[in-house]
Amino acid sequence: MAVTIQQIAQKVGVAPSTVSAALSDVCKKRISQVRINQIRKVADSLGYIPNLSARRLRTGKTFNIGVVIPSFLNHHPISEYFSLVSQECIKRNYNAMPLVVERQYSEIAKYTSALDNHHVDGLLFLDFIMDGYDQYMQIWQSNRSMIFRMLDPLLASVPFDGVVTNHYKSGKNLIEHVISQGWTDVVLVAEAMPSKRRDTGSWRAWKEYVCCAGLDYSKNEIVYEKRIAMSRFDAVKAFVDSGRVQNGRTALLLDGGDGVTAVYGALAEAGLVVGKDVAVAAMNTVPTNEYVNPQLTVISEPRGEIARVLVETLLQKIEGEPIKSVSIDMYEPKLITGPSTVRSY
Repeated sequence: MAVTIQQIAQKVGVAPSTVSAALSDVCKKRISQVRINQIRKVADSLGYIPNLSARRLRTGKTFNIGVVIPSFLNHHPISEYFSLVSQECIKRNYNAMPLVVERQYSEIAKYTSALDNHHVDGLLFLDFIMDGYDQYMQIWQSNRSMIFRMLDPLLASVPFDGVVTNHYKSGKNLIEHVISQGWTDVVLVAEAMPSKRRDTGSWRAWKEYVCCAGLDYSKNEIVYEKRIAMSRFDAVKAFVDSGRVQNGRTALLLDGGDGVTAVYGALAEAGLVVGKDVAVAAMNTVPTNEYVNPQLTVISEPRGEIARVLVETLLQKIEGEPIKSVSIDMYEPKLITGPSTVRSY
């Protein structure tokens, strides 16, 4: 038999209304944190499961959050973010629903209809792409609940709530680190995409470096067509076969942490040793990178904390809690160096 709020109240020695408030997603009743923790601990010990249907009828909410993601590849950082966001939602008795746009941001309109038709209570965008700005504005102007993860302080001026992870600054730090180690021929390994999507985050740092160094994009970029390992392998192999690599000077700067094994494999097949003949670094990271050898130099952001803030802020908006008109939290990813770029003299 299902455990009821009345049973929890009797066990703790409080009124059922107090239990209901303590178990709500955003506790509006003035209850001490000690009491809230006590009630939730008892509820967990008794195996209490919220009656979702009753909650929906009572509140008019679906308790679903639509998480809009540009891709859902197994080794892409976005997949880890979705997992973390989902965990944060579960803690608050919400469900995270993946809404995959596969980089086709014209499709955002159909997720606006998901809000209108009450399939989800709010939208959490794990990537802010300027292509979708008009669509974002339509949602915002209709007073819908939404929040963004952004990659550049330049985006902090938009009229939307979000979390900014300063990939622009960390991208500059990564490039400066690579050059400081004597890898002066820096080459970007990047997915083919429209140029206007290269205006923020690590992309902006790269564009500034190319401009200041007077480099030629066509000679200092390796472009792969699809975000899969084989596409990266073929692109890097073609670059190596062209004779373009300057032994001891060339560094490959990856546009993401996924696909590292493919890049390492292409270099190894050519007899090049990572960290000695060629350097490799990534503008992001994924959990599997800890298993590559040599250890990869990467940019790493506090994803768990960012996921928590994203979910917490969005639920405050959904629940009507008072928050700042525009809430922007700022984080700076950390540069983690490894033997893939650090020379051992």
